[in-house]
Formats: sequence, C-alpha cells, structure tokens
Amino acid sequence: MVNKKKILLVNPSCLDARILGEDAQIVPIGLYYIGALLRENGFAATIFNLADIRQDPVKAFKKHITTEQPDVIGFSVINANRWNAMESAKAARLIKPDVTIVFGGPAPTFLADHLLTACPDIDFIVAGEGEITFLELVTLLENNDFGSFEKINGLIFRKKNALFKSPPRQPVEILDTLVHPSKYFTYQHLAMSRGCPGKCTFCGSPKFWKISSVRSHSPEWFADEIESLVKGGITHFYISDDTFTMDKQRVIEFCTLIIKRKLDITWNAISRVDV
Repeated sequence: MVNKKKILLVNPSCLDARILGEDAQIVPIGLYYIGALLRENGFAATIFNLADIRQDPVKAFKKHITTEQPDVIGFSVINANRWNAMESAKAARLIKPDVTIVFGGPAPTFLADHLLTACPDIDFIVAGEGEITFLELVTLLENNDFGSFEKINGLIFRKKNALFKSPPRQPVEILDTLVHPSKYFTYQHLAMSRGCPGKCTFCGSPKFWKISSVRSHSPEWFADEIESLVKGGITHFYISDDTFTMDKQRVIEFCTLIIKRKLDITWNAISRVDV
C-alpha cells in the first residue's frame, strides 16, 4: 500500500559552527530508523540535513519546502539546534500553512512545555523513542482521524489551550524487530545498542530512555546492516552507542562476523574507560 502523505525528516543546523563535522553535522541514526519504518509502511519519507549547510540553512530549507511541499515535517531536536528548528518550523508554516510540524529528540522530550510556548508552529512533540509513536501519528493523519491523538503513547500536544501529555511510550524491547535503515538509506553513523546503565548527572541518556537496562541489536543484525552499507560504498563507520564495549562478548561476536564476511572497513566507537 502506498500512502499519500509526503513526510520530510529534518536534522536542523546548530546555532554555532562546529569545528568537526563527524558529530553535529551528521544526521542522527534515529531519523534513519524512523524513515525506514515509514517507508516500510508505504509512506514517502525523505531526510534533509540542514546541519551540513553552512550558509543560511533557513534559506535552503525554504527552497526545499517550496519545491517538495511535504505534508508532515519531523525535526530531530537537541539544545544546540533548537533555534534553527524553530526558525525552520516558522518558515514552513508560512510557505505551507496546513503542514503538520512535529518535534522529537532530547530537547523536546525534556523541554516540551517551553518549546510549545516558544514556538506556536509546533503541532506535536514525540517524547522519547520515536519510531512507533511517529508511525502511529502519521497513520492517523493519513486516515484523517483527528480525534484519536490522545490514544498515542509518547505524544504531547495542545488541547483546549492546555498541554496534553499521553502516557510514556514503552521502549522497543527487541531492537532486531526494527526495519534495517540500510534498506532505504546510506549512512555512516550506527548504534548497536540503546541506553546506558550509568547515572551520570551531566548526561540526558538515562532519563531519555527511561530504563537503566541496555537493549542491543544482535551481532548478526548489526553485521548485516554494515554489510549492506558496504555494498552501498561506505567503508568507515562511527558507532555511537553510549557504552559500545560494555558487553564484551557481543562486540567480539560482531568483530568475528566482520572478519568472516571479509568486510574491508574501518570504524571507531564511543565507550567508557571503566567498562
């Protein structure tokens, strides 16, 4: 089944220029997961990376919106790019008044009240893990079912001049059940797991995932993803788990599969010195 709604997923530009582009200028892996799930379910989903545009990203965004005319725009928002996200949302509303604007990611999850007040152009906020919540939302929009938004867990929106927050979305228990993003997209940043057992006060990860346990893809799933991307021409990968080396046996199994499949790649990962 092919759905009619055109969906644009956006990685906004940071307020200040970054010295290195391998973090702030790269599309978050979450957008690829969401985009892949949408495409798997018949939606025309594309990704636009504003963070990679150094000169006037809002101007580039306006041009893109005018050309593509999306029905739904989803922004992946952190504190560093929230201003560009709000400016882009305002621009989109002026160009296409009936567009549905959705914010998701760490900043909207923690600052929903602030962002909905500061940016009246936002229609919905997806809190926490976004794949299932976003899919359920666009499915209701596709079916013109505007009276059932309250039934979607993990959704925040205005209702009768007040803020409505549905119950939290439960995390996906088995990550291997998610669609392989490489089926529809090419990229370099991956994550084998979600979550962190640490409780560092400076880090938003524990509260964002809302559970202390770490969920992981199987080594086979992860190796399949990399092999698919290698066939698409990618040879270096950034593995951005909070604690990639925590499960040593899983990492060894993954590396063994890479060797067995003779994948000529290089990679680097994020971890901790004490695990």
